[in-house]
Amino acid sequence: MKKLLTFIACLGAFALQAGIKKAPSDAAAPEPRAEQPKKSEPRSEPESGRMLEDLLNRLLGGGDRKLDAKLNEHYRSLAEGHKPGTLKSAPATFVVRDGKKAGKPIAFATGVNAKGWLLTKASEVKGAAQLEVEIKGKWTPASVSRTWDEHDLALLKVDATDLAAVEWSPAPSPAVGSFITAVAPEGREPVAIGVVSVAMRNIRIAGRGFLGVQVESDDKGLKIGRVVEKGAAFQAGVKKDDRIVELDGSKPDTVFKFTTSISNKKAGDKVRLKLQRGQELIEKEIALGDLSNGLRDRSSPRVDRMNSMGSTVSTRKGDFPSVIQTDFPLDASECGGPVTDLDGNVIGLVIARSGRIETLVLPAETIVAALKDVDFSK
Repeated sequence: MKKLLTFIACLGAFALQAGIKKAPSDAAAPEPRAEQPKKSEPRSEPESGRMLEDLLNRLLGGGDRKLDAKLNEHYRSLAEGHKPGTLKSAPATFVVRDGKKAGKPIAFATGVNAKGWLLTKASEVKGAAQLEVEIKGKWTPASVSRTWDEHDLALLKVDATDLAAVEWSPAPSPAVGSFITAVAPEGREPVAIGVVSVAMRNIRIAGRGFLGVQVESDDKGLKIGRVVEKGAAFQAGVKKDDRIVELDGSKPDTVFKFTTSISNKKAGDKVRLKLQRGQELIEKEIALGDLSNGLRDRSSPRVDRMNSMGSTVSTRKGDFPSVIQTDFPLDASECGGPVTDLDGNVIGLVIARSGRIETLVLPAETIVAALKDVDFSK
């Protein structure tokens, strides 16, 4: 499955770079044509677009041994093409496990200093009864020396004096569409190959204000389209189809202005809403909830299953002050390893498998800033 997802991701990247446009997922299916065009007639869609669509349909349909073999061949070729860029960092990539649950890795780790210091994903190693790192074929005891909660990052210490360590790239984060690789421990092909799908951004949500409504617009102005159960608006008695007259004394004339006004506030801040409900004018003062709690309340097992797409998503899959988003298809236990560009520059560390086609990478500059005051001489 990982080879299939990686190959599809790369095909999508090629399509993006070639300017192939996809139809929206909610678009209606086209009307069936009564007559197929003759072979001599020109087709309106690009040849590359037809090939991509046909290939994806066949891949997702499965059952074609020749196609499966071709897919494996293409994947091996793709992996080999990226392997030179990962060779420098592979020796500094390690597997982490709980020794009390031997045989099941819980994360990867990245060597950052020869004296036995490594970085990994904090929430995946938290609670391990007997933390161990595999170094040169031997499982070595490890301990958590420090954590950075905002980044879900943990600094591990092992008894070593010649640990392989990465060199973080000083260059800016790669642009959207750039090919990058998640490095695997030495001797293995890359964990995943993908592209930068969203440039570095802040997705920190803890402490941000959450009203708990979905706002809609029509020819009469703004109205409440949905009220989130247990949210601040729900608790205050706001109802679906209430019309928004004022927010904090001003009339928001667009959905964007309304949602921006709320998102710029902190949890606990109060907002004044003036609403029209039928012939009644209602005024409410509402203390905003916490966005991180609101998103958790709206999650469901079904959504989580759809997001995982057959693999495991991370325990903490969001709420970071700076991340790069990519389409790496990997498991939660493969977070914590380095990420390189095609030239082998280490541009970050895999920090979360956050969704079906979303994996988050901590940028090198964020990691360097976090490590700035660490005394590696201890």
